[in-house]
Amino acid sequence: MALAYEALGGPVRMFGKPHPAIYRHAQSLVSSIAADRIVFIGDSIEHDIAGAAGAGLASRLVRTGVLATRSEDDLARLSGEHGAPPDFLMERLTL
Repeated sequence: MALAYEALGGPVRMFGKPHPAIYRHAQSLVSSIAADRIVFIGDSIEHDIAGAAGAGLASRLVRTGVLATRSEDDLARLSGEHGAPPDFLMERLTL
């Protein structure tokens, strides 16, 4: 809907993944931590990993969630399509 409104000439401000504003906001919440000490974690290359890459930040792809059943070849293809290879991989996020 926002893209259609923008195409009509209306002003649009995108906020949320993968747009850099959400990453800048998240960084502002931990402003005492240097950017090179922050890793954004997510299960989507298109949103989480590409967003972190677009903001110049490190990322970690979790292999549970939306990409759990995808092959390594699929992940490489998706990473290439979005120009966003994850910096790190992990099988699952646990506490």
